[in-house]
Amino acid sequence: MFEFINEEERGQVGIGTLIVFIAMVLVAAIAAGVLINTAGFLQTQAEATGEESTSQVVDRIEVQSETGLVAAVTDDDIASSDGASSDDLVLYGVDLTVTQAPGAGDIDLEEVTAELITDNGVEQIVLGNGIDDIDAPLEDQESADGETIDSSADTGSVEPVYISEITQNGDDSVITDSSDRYQISLVGYAFEDEDTTTDVYYSFEESVPMNSDNEVADSSVEANQAWAGDLDGGDTMEVRLTTASGATTITEVRVPDSLIDRDAVAL
Repeated sequence: MFEFINEEERGQVGIGTLIVFIAMVLVAAIAAGVLINTAGFLQTQAEATGEESTSQVVDRIEVQSETGLVAAVTDDDIASSDGASSDDLVLYGVDLTVTQAPGAGDIDLEEVTAELITDNGVEQIVLGNGIDDIDAPLEDQESADGETIDSSADTGSVEPVYISEITQNGDDSVITDSSDRYQISLVGYAFEDEDTTTDVYYSFEESVPMNSDNEVADSSVEANQAWAGDLDGGDTMEVRLTTASGATTITEVRVPDSLIDRDAVAL
């Protein structure tokens, strides 16, 4: 009626229970290790995502001022705005004075993408593609009677954009401190001289393009615009500056209604 378990059977049951217990402990330990590793991975990933998200918000460019450069531009010539017909006056260049936004890290301007949006379309320019030498726009240009040209440009390879330093801690195009100031110059018109195969950029200082022989460039040159279409009086252009981290600064260029007898205008 009753089944009796002898000492040997009782020992086998105890060993089996111990084996099951040890197996459960091992499984629990492995599971705990997996959970700890997963938690560590997720924490690392979350921290990286958080840092990336922070960079996309914080590492922005701050635009401090905008200046428009005015000239008379026709189908085959450009000239000073003095005494020119209002129908021919356009904004041929835009100078942006920039620094880093509060709390931002280092920003390499050569890696910044500028998106220029007008009623006529959208143009994208990587600022670094327009630089042969960080000092080229101001110091390496040839001069003739006050006119300036870019003598180091490679035909067809340089975007119509310049970066020049105003105040900075280093000798490169990286904004490392809130006291750094740089000027981004977006040139509305760049001219390729057919005779000298040298890129001739519309001078910031004067209203006459020069070629590599310090002569007025042939008026039959082909124009390459930084943005789509002309910027006439009353027009607007949206400028989006996106850093390598993905942070975007949006500024709007508003051209004054009248450009008569004005070489430069605040925007």
